[in-house]
Amino acid sequence: MIGQAQLAQLHDATVYDSAGEKIGGVKQVFVDDATGDPVVASVHTGFFGMSESFVPVHDGDLSDDGRVRLSVDKDKVRDAPRLEPSGDGDDVHLSNEQLGELYAYYNLPYGGGRRGYDRADMQDTGQPMAGQNTAQGRAEVPGTEAQDAAMAGMAGSVAGGAADTDSPEVTRYEEQLHVGTERVESGRVRLRKYVVTENVTKTVPVRHEEVRVERVPVEGTAGGEHEFTDETIEATTYAERPVVETEAVPVEKVRLEKDVRTTDQEVTGEVRHEEIDVDDGRRES
Repeated sequence: MIGQAQLAQLHDATVYDSAGEKIGGVKQVFVDDATGDPVVASVHTGFFGMSESFVPVHDGDLSDDGRVRLSVDKDKVRDAPRLEPSGDGDDVHLSNEQLGELYAYYNLPYGGGRRGYDRADMQDTGQPMAGQNTAQGRAEVPGTEAQDAAMAGMAGSVAGGAADTDSPEVTRYEEQLHVGTERVESGRVRLRKYVVTENVTKTVPVRHEEVRVERVPVEGTAGGEHEFTDETIEATTYAERPVVETEAVPVEKVRLEKDVRTTDQEVTGEVRHEEIDVDDGRRES
């Protein structure tokens, strides 16, 4: 059961049906002028919450996290009679006839009588505004002046929610693909110098001396006595031979230069976007 003490919490509550399926958020709460207990609430239904359905809430279950669990199903609430409360401003009222029609639709017992059912609004603080009992609510409950004084702030008081004239809206978002470049290391190039040994063959002219014997006759010389002896004459001969030596000389320079080349590359990415469907809560008969 939802009582007077839970009125402030009820205004910001979310309504769920008997199967736990979300119906919508509470828009207006109507209280009993005599007891101050919540009796009926209007609930935003439809995709945008643009529809408003009325449902009895006094026998619902309100949890601490702001969830109202009702004993009816979601479709029953969405197809409920569209009631038009009378009055304006802070004095918005449901008649006994309207309550009887609503209770009959939900197959709930309705005591009737001349009791009044005023809308209870809240300030932004979520607390009832004292002294807001409406004259209409008091007139329909004869002999309850003392009760009305004790219940000041319940019947016809304001429970802060969005104004009825507010237009519900929803913002649609989409993702956009932004493509850029970043500089990353793609590789490294080293200049490495190493020694290679190879055989080189070259022809070099070399000279050498040779000895030949040349005999020349002696003429016109008188002969005399000659002492015969052994005699050896030596002659030194010379020859050239190749001499190999190496010398390191610079032959070339190798430079490492970098060029920038621009190429086209295709990239593909996934982006998400939101679509909006409108469900006005109406059903075809």
